[in-house]
Amino acid sequence: MCMAVTFMLTTAVVQANPCSSGGECPSGDEPQNLVWLLQTKLQMNVPQEGEQVVRREVDSHGEEPLLDEINAHKLEQRAQVQLQTGHAHSMIRTSHVEANAIARKVEGNCNSAVLSDTETTSDFPVDAVYTWIKEPSKEQFDGILKACPHLQGGWQRFRNLRTFRFSFHLLEKHLPWVRKVFIVTPGEVPDWLNTSDPKVEMVNQQDIWPQGRLRADQPIHNSQSVEAHLHRIPGLSKHFIYLNDDMFVGRPLEKSFFFTDTGKPVIHSDPFHHEELWCQRTEPGSLDMNCNTHTYFSLTIPMIEDMQGRYPAAFDRISAAHCRGDLPADKGPTWLYGWYGIESGQIEVQSKAKMAWLRTKTSSRMAKKSMAWYREQLADPPDIGCINDDFAVNDESEYLNAANALASFMAKFIEAADKKLT
Repeated sequence: MCMAVTFMLTTAVVQANPCSSGGECPSGDEPQNLVWLLQTKLQMNVPQEGEQVVRREVDSHGEEPLLDEINAHKLEQRAQVQLQTGHAHSMIRTSHVEANAIARKVEGNCNSAVLSDTETTSDFPVDAVYTWIKEPSKEQFDGILKACPHLQGGWQRFRNLRTFRFSFHLLEKHLPWVRKVFIVTPGEVPDWLNTSDPKVEMVNQQDIWPQGRLRADQPIHNSQSVEAHLHRIPGLSKHFIYLNDDMFVGRPLEKSFFFTDTGKPVIHSDPFHHEELWCQRTEPGSLDMNCNTHTYFSLTIPMIEDMQGRYPAAFDRISAAHCRGDLPADKGPTWLYGWYGIESGQIEVQSKAKMAWLRTKTSSRMAKKSMAWYREQLADPPDIGCINDDFAVNDESEYLNAANALASFMAKFIEAADKKLT
């Protein structure tokens, strides 16, 4: 079930669209449980009367295999580099034989699965990946606007409402089986994060960019372009979960929520209507944006490499999309991967999960809608939630009231989650 608060509706809508994050620690002197990534107390308690959130200064029939000798050789090279740098992992594809077994050319009506999961066993590791940026100063944001005069989403997509801290805390509480968390940033580090923990690794986004095009693709003010390169993170497991920093895991979930026993990524949604000749398309399709798709994405590196090999021009465009809004939201990598994975048999669609997406079209409706949404999530936590920042920009008082209400919700949600796990 998907519940979304929208501008057009006066109540939460069942089976609506996208989702994201939020969170805080329970009040008290110390966190109730020792967490493996964050070892500092979350300073996100419910504001006392008269208190306000302090605002920081403005935030495809042939019989030949799809992968040829050259691509297989590239896989071997990558494996060798990772072994040499200490980033190798147990699921890495290291041989020509394995490469050809994994990727095959689609035949006939395109209904054959492209990738084989026969090499995967149920104990495969899973990592989590976030993308994040620090709230910019007013001067820095002015620079972003100069580079991106038609920036979509505005200041709300850059300011810090502490949803990442909330999301991170809930991830470690509710998905303890995740092997490692990678946080991709422009070189910035959250000041609350314990970076000395071996289960967390900061990744500079420039380090995962093909160096031959890095200069041309800058400046980078668009998460879509970064998402096109996440599979290049050194040491990343073959299977990983990608989340935005405003998405949160609302309750304990097993690995089977995200992947089948054979390692196939899972999407929780309505039945998908396949295109019979999807593999003859010269441009990729994409999933519809809704509450079941604007959420986490379970992905595999082989699937990403396979799709980018089929549609290189599309991903060249994504990589070169400097600014948020240069491409439609549903033309970003995750929606393309979802479409391709389902059509090619590399992603499995299962029954709907409980998704919750808080969003509105104008800030004037956000305050009223958000309070009802907060109560619903506290009463019946979602599997995955998402908190869009659609709060006020020009009205400081309205913004502070909304930020305080959000902080209170995140604190209460964290406190309730901690109690359930004790």
